[in-house]
Amino acid sequence: MESRHTAQSPVSRRSFMEKLPFEILHMIFAHLRFQDVTNMRRLCKNFAAAGLHRLFRSYHLIFKKSSFEKLLEVSQHSVFSKDVQLLYYEGDLLTEYAAMAEWREHASYNYLPSKKWSEGKIEAGVWEWPGEYIPPAESELQLHHAYAMYKECLEDQRTMQKQNYNAQIISDAMRGLTNLKSLYMSMEWGLGIRSDYADRAFSQTLQKPWGDAAHRDRCGVSQLYYLLLGVYDNGLKIENLRCGRIHWSFFTLHPENFAKFRKACQHLKTLELHIGSDFVNKLECNRYLSRGGLREFITGAPELSQLNIKLFNTDFNVGPWLMPAHLVDIVGSFKWNSLRVAHFDYVAFNAQDAIDFYKRHSETIRDIGISNVKLEEGEWATFFQEMASILQLDEVSIRGTLSDPVAQFSFGDNKPYVLDGLPIINVFVEHYLLESRGEGELLDLDLLMQATLKSRHPESSDDESAVEYADADQDNAEDSSSSSDETKDHELSQDSESSTAEVLQSS
Repeated sequence: MESRHTAQSPVSRRSFMEKLPFEILHMIFAHLRFQDVTNMRRLCKNFAAAGLHRLFRSYHLIFKKSSFEKLLEVSQHSVFSKDVQLLYYEGDLLTEYAAMAEWREHASYNYLPSKKWSEGKIEAGVWEWPGEYIPPAESELQLHHAYAMYKECLEDQRTMQKQNYNAQIISDAMRGLTNLKSLYMSMEWGLGIRSDYADRAFSQTLQKPWGDAAHRDRCGVSQLYYLLLGVYDNGLKIENLRCGRIHWSFFTLHPENFAKFRKACQHLKTLELHIGSDFVNKLECNRYLSRGGLREFITGAPELSQLNIKLFNTDFNVGPWLMPAHLVDIVGSFKWNSLRVAHFDYVAFNAQDAIDFYKRHSETIRDIGISNVKLEEGEWATFFQEMASILQLDEVSIRGTLSDPVAQFSFGDNKPYVLDGLPIINVFVEHYLLESRGEGELLDLDLLMQATLKSRHPESSDDESAVEYADADQDNAEDSSSSSDETKDHELSQDSESSTAEVLQSS
């Protein structure tokens, strides 16, 4: 008997897909990775048209002449300009070297198609790697060509610096990007990522761009300055700003310009700032931020639902710690009516100021992060109890080193010696803040710290009571989940410059 069901031929299946409504195709492409979109667009004309909008939902800008030119071209396109919602800017510059010999010492030879390393060697039980680089004869020409490319890119960057970091192109481009909602700017891995696209773009120079510290303007200051100025000049309503790393001197800018930046950020829903200082000017940074520049910038965004502030370059080996800023220097007495997420890193807490902040936002805040924080008075156990009594949380993240006037606790990072994916002390403190509501006895942080150390070095501690303390409540801790970092939904266009140019040309 002949089967009633026959397999569809590839042609009929393809015809079915081609007949899908354009709205359905849009929904499908919205869930695809960038590379999948580019592959799907090659199948048929309908897919090519449907995937076109997804292709330009974000634009990846680097500090290279051709990248700015392409941004301007996209912004002037009648279709693509309306699709761009995210501008992701890696503004790192090439380091300047006086001569080829110095450049050669810092070259990334892995970019060469032919390379050879001398064998590493073992001395005193330590493996030395990599060995000395030995350029093959055919690589000498490649090295001279790479150095010439480096000099050319460097000259272009100097020109762009003299032109205010291409401020005019940024402003002109933003005029056409009418649906732009998000600005991400990353310098020196400031957002915890470094794209392959940025490295590949400069691979012919055998160099990886890094920061802006060696130049007149400190890291990220000019890059963020002209991004926000472009937003202000064109009246855009940016909802998400993630920026790292930005030197603290950005918040010392002229009051007239500072007012423009506050207005450019007034519609923000998400604000993430990774603020860097340097050891030499750390005291100056602390003094200036205490005057309120950072606080004025942040409180200029009254609609925030997510706030993430991370400061850098605190010397833990020199006591007392000098934190770059206090919590009151960041949030003051301001209240955000929709604040749900608040993460602070390398900040000093006055206990009462911090409790007041969490009380003001107790009705809305559901996700907190505390990392490398110095409590200037009181003890962490008491502080945690009071926090647990006023907050109803869904997510908690405690990391780094927490100190108070009498003790110091290391919450560390994920390691093999952990309980449920986190050090023992993290599990119990985070579970306490999520579930206890501040009832019952105070946490014994000293004992938890001992249990954590015991789990790291079981052969070096005889304190079995610490482990018993951990084991007794392990069943309760198993239900707690560790808080992961905020999802990085960059959805960056990782296409090469040539492929972008082809799409523009074909359209």
